[in-house]
Amino acid sequence: MNKENIHIFDRMMQALMIVRSNKMVITSDLVGAFGMSRRTAQRYMLQLEQLGYVRSLPSEFGYEKRYFLSEKSKQLFGGAA
Repeated sequence: MNKENIHIFDRMMQALMIVRSNKMVITSDLVGAFGMSRRTAQRYMLQLEQLGYVRSLPSEFGYEKRYFLSEKSKQLFGGAA
């Protein structure tokens, strides 16, 4: 695994921890926490969703999705979510 892949994996795990701590996040939360671009935050969350670690709901106003831990992530964290 190269350094870039390790960095991405680390950021995605940190993103999961933020979702776990807050119960729900939007991409703006990750932008603020990591100082990354909105597009990068969206890409990370899309990948986590495709892998089954988060689930999303559209926002009430249609601007940003809301992300929650999936059952897969809850099992990863020992059910404590």
